Amino acid sequence: MTRISIAVAAIAPILGLAACATDSGAGDSAEGRMVADEDAIPYLEAAATGEPRTCLMTTQIRSTRGLSDGAILFRTSGGDLYRNELPNRCPGARRDAAFSYRVPTSQLCRGEILRFFDPTSGMEYGSCGLGEFVPIEDPDEVDG
Repeated sequence: MTRISIAVAAIAPILGLAACATDSGAGDSAEGRMVADEDAIPYLEAAATGEPRTCLMTTQIRSTRGLSDGAILFRTSGGDLYRNELPNRCPGARRDAAFSYRVPTSQLCRGEILRFFDPTSGMEYGSCGLGEFVPIEDPDEVDG
């Protein structure tokens, strides 16, 4: 089994991260979610460029970023962007935190559990399941 830890930011707030809620927020629009910061909005609103994928190869993931309590951005080594639309609200996803996961193969797939933690103390904040990986256009490359 592979264990991977990814730091989304260098420092995470120790207080204020609750365990992920399992309310029926799966159908909420991006506007109804708690957004990480204004820079995240273009990625939340970016158009899909293809069909959602159920998995990404872990060796291809180059960076991640929490966009909201309902979405995480994954950038691959080829420069492709994928917005993972979480099936339930996850406060840890929108905070400056780190997360880890364990996968039985070299793929990170829908349904896998992310465990959010403080990168300094190692204290866990909660866990959240992944949704599908939606390929999106890069807002920085879209002609305005």
